[in-house]
Amino acid sequence: MDSCEMLDPEIHNDESNQILHELITKFDLLNQQLVDDDQLAALINTWLEENRFDATNIFKLVCSNIEKIRTPSLLGIFYSFGIGTPRNEISALRWFDIAAKLHDPLSQCMIGQWFQDQHDFNRAFHWYKLSATQNHPHSQFLLASLICVRCTDNIEHNQEKAFEWMLKAASKNHLKAQYFLGNFYYHGTGIPSNYEKAFSWYKIAASRGHEKAINEVAECYERGCGTVCNTRKAFYWYLKAASFNGFESCDSKLTVAEYYNNGFGTEKDIHQKLKWYRRASRYKSISF
Repeated sequence: MDSCEMLDPEIHNDESNQILHELITKFDLLNQQLVDDDQLAALINTWLEENRFDATNIFKLVCSNIEKIRTPSLLGIFYSFGIGTPRNEISALRWFDIAAKLHDPLSQCMIGQWFQDQHDFNRAFHWYKLSATQNHPHSQFLLASLICVRCTDNIEHNQEKAFEWMLKAASKNHLKAQYFLGNFYYHGTGIPSNYEKAFSWYKIAASRGHEKAINEVAECYERGCGTVCNTRKAFYWYLKAASFNGFESCDSKLTVAEYYNNGFGTEKDIHQKLKWYRRASRYKSISF
């Protein structure tokens, strides 16, 4: 039995109605802006924390007022990410399926992701396309990625079509799509290679904090690719990339160390050089 069915439905005071209205409005707004499902869940959790709401009570409130919710996908998100209730994939899929039959693009996308996780790429493609044609940015991004990779023979490997879907997603402010669209322009995937447009999309994604895009912007300034060569700006962006943690930031840390060592885009500074070499050495064996 779904845990919703075991809850007391008697929650009807004015305060709870106001909270429910605020949550539904917030969910609809985020869903329209759209943000992928991970971001959506994170933003709902942030809303709960900012308002000091107990997640379990909010989950019960949603369950007991499901008839007031325009799309059951909200409940699917709660189950899928364990917001106020234990994670329950079966219950999440049940609610996503109900919402998908009401032509809800988020739910169609979530079902597509579930099929992709099961390596059923044909069904994933089907659900992504249903959602993407309703202008859901994350589905457009996932559809473009699936077409580009061509996981099965039934999915046409059409780089031009992949580019079109990636452009649609990027134009709707989808962060990952903006970075990958830069790659499409850089490598000439589905479109003639255009370094200026590649740099432009990298810069857009980098300004929003995308780690790989930040590094690409630094490299473009360093090599004068798609923009004027500028070592000071290259150093600025390499320093931003180096501030991330993890193995992927190692090369940026080494580059910053070399810039300090040679005085590229900044003053020579042996102490800063050694500091950045030490930071890089946490992820890679380095002699310095």
